[in-house]
Amino acid sequence: MESCLLSILGTVLVNNVVLVKFLGLRERLSPAQVPGAFAGAPIGFVTAGPPALAFMGFADLTAD
Repeated sequence: MESCLLSILGTVLVNNVVLVKFLGLRERLSPAQVPGAFAGAPIGFVTAGPPALAFMGFADLTAD
């Protein structure tokens, strides 16, 4: 029971940290000069891709 609760709290904490980091990144990208094809959502997808791949690497880790 305790490990399940700890896992849930850790997941919530990590998700909130990642969300805040991506919001800060979006604020930094808004005044940046990017090509017209990448303006808006596409530049967000391009910058979110590498961290998403890094987090996918942790998907198979389990606490045995």
